[in-house]
Amino acid sequence: MSRRDAAPATSMLGAHAGLVSRLLALLIDIALLMLTLLVGNLLWSSLLVAGPVRWLTAALVGWAPGLEPWRAALGLILPPTLGALTVVGYFLFFLTLGGQTVGKRIIGLRVVSTDGRRISTLQALVRVAGYLVSSAPLYIGFLAALFDSERRAWHDRLAGTVVVYAWEARPDERFLARQRSASAPAPAARRTDPPPDRGRH
Repeated sequence: MSRRDAAPATSMLGAHAGLVSRLLALLIDIALLMLTLLVGNLLWSSLLVAGPVRWLTAALVGWAPGLEPWRAALGLILPPTLGALTVVGYFLFFLTLGGQTVGKRIIGLRVVSTDGRRISTLQALVRVAGYLVSSAPLYIGFLAALFDSERRAWHDRLAGTVVVYAWEARPDERFLARQRSASAPAPAARRTDPPPDRGRH
């Protein structure tokens, strides 16, 4: 066993995740959701203008002219409703599945219960709803993680969850020292004189 293996190593696995790591994961999730909603909006617009939705609504209006206002309302209400359901469903699905959204999986984070168990569907739902609570007063609920010993935001406390690192990282302060030692030239061997011959006088 080498000296490196024998030395105690501090693992980040299970440690409370910091605000920067959580922010990076959230930005990845937001970018993914924006791309999904953009594609969905383009598909909906194409269906509404020249697709089955347009033909169906036109047929209904032709059969019942009084449905014309509802056709306009459908184009205004349905897209944001589907968008909101997509966002909620995204977080709810992935958090319930394994405590990791796509962003959290990339960064290496996991949402667990305060006792370390996998979160339940109810906890995931409360946590998603808690995003609104944390966001409402100028995102103070998110910034609260900076001053919490367990790095828990308001939605974490509402749902009884905590965000931890899901990958095993061992910070090794001796890495640079070993790197310098490896690149340094080997010291010259010291010259030693042969011992005197005591047989001669």
